[in-house]
Amino acid sequence: ILSREVGEPLIGTAQHVDVWLLLEYEGTWGAKATSDNQLPPEVQRWLDMQAAMVGRGRVQFIRHESRERANDTLTFYVAHVHETEPRLFQFQLRDYRELLEIDVVALLDGAYEAQRSYEPIYLVCTNGRRDRCCALFGLEVYFGLRAIAGDNVWQTTHVGGHRFAANVLTFPEGLYYGRVQTADLALFYETRQRGEVALPFLRGRSCYEEVVQAAETFLRQESGEVGLHAFALTGSQSIDSDVYEVTFQVREGGDGVLVRLQRSVQEAPALASCGKPGAEACYAYTLLSVEK
Repeated sequence: ILSREVGEPLIGTAQHVDVWLLLEYEGTWGAKATSDNQLPPEVQRWLDMQAAMVGRGRVQFIRHESRERANDTLTFYVAHVHETEPRLFQFQLRDYRELLEIDVVALLDGAYEAQRSYEPIYLVCTNGRRDRCCALFGLEVYFGLRAIAGDNVWQTTHVGGHRFAANVLTFPEGLYYGRVQTADLALFYETRQRGEVALPFLRGRSCYEEVVQAAETFLRQESGEVGLHAFALTGSQSIDSDVYEVTFQVREGGDGVLVRLQRSVQEAPALASCGKPGAEACYAYTLLSVEK
């Protein structure tokens, strides 16, 4: 609420991640659940190693509210985020140690096509041990969205940006959304089902660095184009210390577009998180121009 009141923007606040490792974990989630848990040591090492080997990789724990295994199995997803060709793979495990048989690098190179999933999934951050806002706002949104989209909706551990709760991520496209409320859920879900971006809640696309996330959002706002895969990044450069030029290709074979934007430190700092005293500065972006 305070973040919204001081006018902290959502634009360009997503974590920069290309490959997501999403593991259904039965144990209790602590503040740092993906590193402090009861997984077998060799499984924790495997997760850490796979995330490191793929470059910008990230581990998330997921669960449903009952914490009961579906068909006595554990679900593991690998999401490879890309602006035009994202991919999602689903594995059903009898035991966590079965993860050790999966080669994520080979998966990115074209293996495991039999595990390819074409059903979108939704992750709602509910990790109250990390930040109370995620439980306060996230759980309500989780249950509301699950009533609409069923088992494709999961609770997840910390995703960054507690003050934007409720935070919702969609895969395979890897879009971050913030300040989602229960009253928004029907429209939010319908928008994703149409293959569109829910612009009012968009924090950014995780396969982009923050400046590019902001540029994509500005381009969508200016053009009115909300298709999930309408643009592909072709270049980004800093003109000076705070001005950037980002270029996109419009669909396949379409025009090139140049977005020029400025980054500055937000004058009114936001709370670092709901349960943490003090504040931290944040970036704000200003659109300078959009041109072919």
